[in-house]
Amino acid sequence: MGLGVGAFPLQRLAHRLGVRPSPRFLADALLRTGPAGDWYGLRRLLGRRGGLSVRRLRKAPHGVVLAEHQRTGPSSRSTQAPLHAAPAPPGHPDLAM
Repeated sequence: MGLGVGAFPLQRLAHRLGVRPSPRFLADALLRTGPAGDWYGLRRLLGRRGGLSVRRLRKAPHGVVLAEHQRTGPSSRSTQAPLHAAPAPPGHPDLAM
């Protein structure tokens, strides 16, 4: 698919300059800039507290509640294969009885 090192122009520039972010740094950046993130402290300036970061997740070994009331029960979406799926090829083990 071509999404390896240097897939994006800014990433290529950083790679040429010798910047090699660690997996932990990338995970922290994704958590902080996501919808529940702390935006590197900017949420606190706006009067909102409690954004996600790797540090906050490490302090909570049993997890962090992002939404109080998540729906439970069966999914409304089907998880079965569609009826127009291709049949198994001849000699496939599922066909042998």
